[in-house]
Amino acid sequence: MEDKVLEFAELFTPEESRTITMALAAQNCRSLPILRALSFHLVQRNMDLSSAVIIDLLYAYAKLNFSQQQVLQKMASDLLPKVPELSSREMSGCIRSFSSLRYLNLPLCEAIAQACLERSPSLTPAQLSSIILSFAHLNFLPSQQEEFFTMVVQRLSSELDSLSPPLLVDLVWSLCVLQLVTPDFLQKALEPQIYNQFMGNANKPTNYSLKLTQINATAQLECPEYRGPLIPLSLLSASSPPAGGSNLSALQTDIRNVLLDVFPAKETCAFSRKTVYGHHIDAEFIYDSENKPLALRNFVDPHVLHSSGTDALPEGARRFAVKSWEFSNYCLRTKDLTGVYALCRRHLRAAGFLVVEVPFYEWQDLKSEWQKSAFLKDQIKKVVAEEMSL
Repeated sequence: MEDKVLEFAELFTPEESRTITMALAAQNCRSLPILRALSFHLVQRNMDLSSAVIIDLLYAYAKLNFSQQQVLQKMASDLLPKVPELSSREMSGCIRSFSSLRYLNLPLCEAIAQACLERSPSLTPAQLSSIILSFAHLNFLPSQQEEFFTMVVQRLSSELDSLSPPLLVDLVWSLCVLQLVTPDFLQKALEPQIYNQFMGNANKPTNYSLKLTQINATAQLECPEYRGPLIPLSLLSASSPPAGGSNLSALQTDIRNVLLDVFPAKETCAFSRKTVYGHHIDAEFIYDSENKPLALRNFVDPHVLHSSGTDALPEGARRFAVKSWEFSNYCLRTKDLTGVYALCRRHLRAAGFLVVEVPFYEWQDLKSEWQKSAFLKDQIKKVVAEEMSL
């Protein structure tokens, strides 16, 4: 069957390509040769795709995790002038699929944001929340930020009690990512009757327990006017997924090996650190005022779940977090972090870390151990210089 589809792929109409792709998605059959051939000919024929075909293809691609930039670009371009004609359900569905594929198309997102402003009374709370969640995954904030924020608050503030707990958590987490959250939204998500449904089970950490931990961190780090409640530390510990140990990526393993040479003294660099903010860091170290490493175990670390130290940091000392960014941490074919990783960087900085970033696209160009060691040392010097210039 695969051979036959490949043989006739260039003859299929967009509707026939849609039918085949939807059939693959229904069977959860990720046949890359078929998907690539069909998407190639959709682009090459340069025919305008209908909204129905685009929406179905996007759904199938998202389900099969198939990201091909040229066909996604074509679908976004063809869909852009049709946004005013889409139903609210179609609009929320297509942007959800794009966000699942980490594909950010600014004109399309702006058009959808504008459509939300124009038809906000007709959007259900679930539809509007879904669109905001998609924007958060892509770390997209509309150019009409203030107007959009006002609409969201007016439209959803009175609807919070009607939202299911998962939808409420998704909404508030999204607003945290987009830096649009208010104390009232935080307070609603951090009520005990909400977080107790998702947290406290060490054997079953969930996506929602992680989002609640990050909402809690936003309340502590980025919302000084927030007065509570907060999630107890005992629940944060019980709900935290294990830090990577044996499951390190190739990039993380490589960075760890280089750091062991950069910090040869025992206990001056700790790896795979779980923080109370719902983010993992690849490594942590402390420099004194003369940029010499200090033993971590001596100092109180308020950022981790279990701190063994008792001493405060000496005057002039700095705490560093090394954070690697993988290919999947970015929007497709860009150098822009997706929402959750942009939130991670913000939280770590707000918590007092100097964040030493190691993007995959820079690291992969380094061939020798000397180059990698020099790169990490340069990145450390760079963040110190940036902090001193503030």
